[in-house]
Amino acid sequence: MDANERKRLIRQYRDGYRVVVKALDGVTDDELDHSATGEWTPRQIAHHLADSEMMSAIRIRRLLAEPEPVIYGYDEKGFAERLTGDRPIRPSLEAMRWARETCSQAEDLRRSRARPRRPDQAREAQSVSVATTQSMLEAAIALSQTRRKADLDDLIEELRIPSISALAERRADCVRNAHWLGDRFETMGMKSQIVDVDGGNPIVIADWNEHPGKSHLTIYGHYDVQPVDPLEEWRSPPFEPAVRDGEVWARGAADNKGNHMATVKAVEHLFAAGGPPINLRFVIEGEEETTGIALPRFLRTHGGDLETDAVLIWDGGMDEDGHPTLATALRGLFYTQLRAKGAAVDLHSGTYGGVAPNPINTLARVIGELKDRHGHITIPGFYDAVRAPSPEELAAWKQKDARYVETVKGMIGAKTLEGEDGFLALERAGSRPTLDANGFIGGFTGQGAKTVIPAAASAKVSMRLVPDQDPQAIQAAFEKHVRELTTPGVEISVEVLGSAPPVTCDVDNDAARALREAYRQAFGKETALIRVGGSIPVAVDFQEAVGAPLVISGIAQADSAIHSPNEHLVIDNYHRGIEAVIRFICGLAEG
Repeated sequence: MDANERKRLIRQYRDGYRVVVKALDGVTDDELDHSATGEWTPRQIAHHLADSEMMSAIRIRRLLAEPEPVIYGYDEKGFAERLTGDRPIRPSLEAMRWARETCSQAEDLRRSRARPRRPDQAREAQSVSVATTQSMLEAAIALSQTRRKADLDDLIEELRIPSISALAERRADCVRNAHWLGDRFETMGMKSQIVDVDGGNPIVIADWNEHPGKSHLTIYGHYDVQPVDPLEEWRSPPFEPAVRDGEVWARGAADNKGNHMATVKAVEHLFAAGGPPINLRFVIEGEEETTGIALPRFLRTHGGDLETDAVLIWDGGMDEDGHPTLATALRGLFYTQLRAKGAAVDLHSGTYGGVAPNPINTLARVIGELKDRHGHITIPGFYDAVRAPSPEELAAWKQKDARYVETVKGMIGAKTLEGEDGFLALERAGSRPTLDANGFIGGFTGQGAKTVIPAAASAKVSMRLVPDQDPQAIQAAFEKHVRELTTPGVEISVEVLGSAPPVTCDVDNDAARALREAYRQAFGKETALIRVGGSIPVAVDFQEAVGAPLVISGIAQADSAIHSPNEHLVIDNYHRGIEAVIRFICGLAEG
């Protein structure tokens, strides 16, 4: 290509920006606020046309900047309809036809280019590429702001799917949710596959690798949700999403559909703005809530084929002060079911009371003695490997602890907080291990009276582990301690329901810095570095099998009631989260 012709083309496509500026001249903020309602003025239609032309210009400018460019084909009518929603279609179709013609012209020019690159050409291409990324960023954010209603509608549509992984009767819904996501990825232009692993719930994998040599980001989420019990405590049906007071209420709104849909919509807007500036992969599983084995097994088997520069685990939330967070550690999980067995059948408590073994009495005693009255766990050796927090962490927690206590008491409706004596509440919430009874079943619990000594009882008990505790060592010590605490007439077996080691995360890397800057721009707040009290079982599998830095965060507010009745998500967090992910991805491209 002749150098003068190249300059002329670049100048021509830069005019897209001037068209936008001209179209916006004189348009008031109030007019723009109406842009999603369908009440369009002629000037707003002109603005929309200019916006479409700018997106096409971005495609051409990227093409001219890359040594090995790729032309992205698209269905112009479908692209325009996704872009506009309920807006007037004709201007966008005209813009798309114009884009097709200019892309065709650029392809002809690319094929005719045979001149060797000058020494300064790499710097010139890099400069144009950065400008292109910035233009794409602005265009994608503009789309996210005008498509807010459609973005929320898409989240609500997914929230209607009762994808409860713990219930076998909901497996069909889990499969439906997986295909719902896969179809979205295919529509936006990614290569999607639904992967079944040993009968578990399907894994959704979507790839887009059109930028050889550029950064690669993997985005993780999960489409499965917790059971909804107790149903009578919900203010509205858990799978009939309700919007109230700026929040969407439904099971999965915060954990994890609101989170992962924010990433899906961010990438969708980047495609509409010309295509993401880096390579991307989505991995969305359906067994996170049950500590399933499908995704860990897939990662361990195919980790060598899943090379990536960073893994965004978008399954967290804000802190109690409303600040975005970035995890420096996740607690691990050791989750068990204890089954106590006494006599062969239920017995009359009058006839056999005082002589028959009682599994409820024994199991209650065992669980009660696993912790003392000061909150200290009594399993021998339980604390031996616990890694103490740094002096810097302790100093930061001391400054916030009193406010944290008052905030949490208000959020959970408790008069006081409990826990291990001698430690800050923030310390107990993230850097100390825990043991809790999660459920207890036994004997007669129906209406009326039935005085029996039950033949069996069961309880679920979970432990949250911290660096450097080993779940296998904890299991051995726990089983031995339970055997020592039981009574002679009762046998207690321990079944492991789930296990995941604790995880530590480095936050001194390009991906972590890019996310913190994205949050600063989208939320106007600094990011808090935290130890997360919960567990994300697959995090360690990403860390060990894929080997890339983990960036663990999310947009759920602290009082979102995940795993509880009346789960809800602040809608503004959802929209700002979409913007933050757009900025994060573009920040990785510029970095």
